[in-house]
Amino acid sequence: MPIRRAFLWSMIVSLSLAAFIGVAALTFGSGSMLMGRIFGTTSAWACLSVVCLMQAIAVERRRLVPLMWVGMASAALAFLVWVFLIWAESVLRGSSEELLAKLGGTLSLLAVPLAPVGLIALPDLHARWTQSVRRLVYVCVFIFAALFTFMIWASDYIDWPVEDVLWRAVGVFAILSAAGVILVPVFWKLQGLKEQTRTTLPQRLLVRLICPRCESEQAISAGTGKCRNCGLRLNIDVEEPRCTCGYLLFQLQGERCPECGREIPEKDRWAMQAKAAAPEANDASEETSGA
Repeated sequence: MPIRRAFLWSMIVSLSLAAFIGVAALTFGSGSMLMGRIFGTTSAWACLSVVCLMQAIAVERRRLVPLMWVGMASAALAFLVWVFLIWAESVLRGSSEELLAKLGGTLSLLAVPLAPVGLIALPDLHARWTQSVRRLVYVCVFIFAALFTFMIWASDYIDWPVEDVLWRAVGVFAILSAAGVILVPVFWKLQGLKEQTRTTLPQRLLVRLICPRCESEQAISAGTGKCRNCGLRLNIDVEEPRCTCGYLLFQLQGERCPECGREIPEKDRWAMQAKAAAPEANDASEETSGA
């Protein structure tokens, strides 16, 4: 079973159990310690499943694979720590409980932020500035996790003015990270809409084909046309190569993309091909007018 499907089913089962236990406790008033511990365990299991599911999707798509495995391992360890705290709370002393809580928080801060990082790594962003925004989001997420972890362990040893500034910094990077995680998919969607509005090859380019009705071989301009022998309507849609930034390369003058500056491979340069196709298109138009 693929790892993503395993975590998907784990999420479904854990969320269902947590919801059932919570509803039963509220409906029948059975708010016992045991019921609370079971609810806490299933909730922690659900959180583990959701976090690991997002990271497993990134692993299957070959995005940030080492980091995603670190995140899943940290999530599993955090789950074990929190479950131990839930069930062994009564036998733990104050210092031991605090130490385990800090350890669980640290592992959680290593695992949870990596989940959205894996998701925003999935889209293929073409423009350099959107790629730069995604990298800045990575930086903000890691700074947030590092600062929060530092505050968990060092807040008792820091004076109030400095502590206040650091907590404010944690909040700032949390907001920036959340905004970036939302904006990156928006940029990807806008990129797709922009590419859909761009034209394909001009109709003056010829495509040599055999008519599926009369089997006559001929050259027909790209776009909407008809067979010159039997009149069958044909819609020819030809996709041309694009630069990695999404810029259309038809009739490109030069060796570099005018939008992002990258060098275009020889096989993707259309200038010479377009010039060679132009005389053929003129001949075809003359044949059509003569007919």
